[in-house]
Amino acid sequence: MSYFGWFLAICGLVGVIIGFLQMQKAKKMGTVPFKKPSEIAQQGMAAGDAKQMVSTEGQVQPAAQPLVAPMSGQPCLAYEITVERKWEKTERTEQGEQKKTGSDNIHREERGTMFQITDGAGAVIVDSSGSIDADMEKTHTSTISVGMMIPGTLSFGQLQMNTPHIHSESRTTGFVGTEKLVKISPTVYALGQMQQGSQGIMLATPKGLGTGKLILSAKGREALLGATGRNMKLGFGIGGALVVVGALMGILGDKPVDRSCPATIADVVSCDDKLTSAEGDNFKWTVPANATYSIAVSHPHFVNPIYPDLTITDASGKQVGRDVAGGADDAVKLIRPLTAGTYTITVKDKDGGKVLNSIKGGFSYSLVIEKQGGAPAAGTGAAAAKPAATGGAPAATAAPSAKPAAAPPPKKK
Repeated sequence: MSYFGWFLAICGLVGVIIGFLQMQKAKKMGTVPFKKPSEIAQQGMAAGDAKQMVSTEGQVQPAAQPLVAPMSGQPCLAYEITVERKWEKTERTEQGEQKKTGSDNIHREERGTMFQITDGAGAVIVDSSGSIDADMEKTHTSTISVGMMIPGTLSFGQLQMNTPHIHSESRTTGFVGTEKLVKISPTVYALGQMQQGSQGIMLATPKGLGTGKLILSAKGREALLGATGRNMKLGFGIGGALVVVGALMGILGDKPVDRSCPATIADVVSCDDKLTSAEGDNFKWTVPANATYSIAVSHPHFVNPIYPDLTITDASGKQVGRDVAGGADDAVKLIRPLTAGTYTITVKDKDGGKVLNSIKGGFSYSLVIEKQGGAPAAGTGAAAAKPAATGGAPAATAAPSAKPAAAPPPKKK
């Protein structure tokens, strides 16, 4: 199984979804009645389909006071502005100090207006103040760099706004303002739902769930249909190919090696894990038969490594052994003769507070359990092993006392 293959398949699925949405858009444009503005004006609500959906195309007549985009100052039919906050922060990880950067959207504004589309013989009102699917053009973008002090006022072109109050552990490095708008073009294609407004019948964003958005385009109906069809084919073609290739790679590719430590360990193991809790990691360990085992915890030589604290307890909760690292370069190791049974291995950091308070992402470590060979001597193991404060093999148990030898028989004379 290849993770990269499944990643390609997911990307392909996104492309297929885009292709499906473009197909739905093209289908809507093909099935919704197309009428001249004068026909809509004459027929009224009867010009649309059962859901009062209709499309039209004609010359734009903006309102007496057209909508003005706030950053560029250009007159428009609708606009969208966003302001992003750029930030950076330093995190202390096991590999040292690491800088992270990112951005947050702190302001977004969408606004439309009412205008008319006419063919010379009649006109229809279009309300673009709702959700729209439109050909938007970027007309402004600018960046304000921030030093030691964050300015109280932000200026993006002709727009000035108060800097919003920011609650964050990260440091602000700048602000980026972007403006997109629907320009007042000679002709516009519109597809929407006929609704009764204060000025009469108008085309607006359809009401209800799953009804879509008001479609506006300066390309014209035929050009928009062509572009939508191309996008549909690209989405289905490229996306479908990535889905097939990615799925095959995902199924037939080499399975990545998983070295993470299992919660339940049977006999021996060699695995890697990540310590993220001050309470440590607990592993249920089954010893199948009497034997001597080596249990070791080590770490990569990072800037901020774990200081391992290894403890083994038996099924009754009695400590079998413990070893604690004395320094940053130390690993810990216990060698114990054990009887068959169930044990608990606990791996902690010597100073557990570091995990929660200062180290981001926790500590990496390796756990290795090996069988040394040979059965333990009678009376040792889970039932009789004494707690050990440090690593290494336990002190040898005393040999049982020998019986006195019998006196030799007297020699015959």
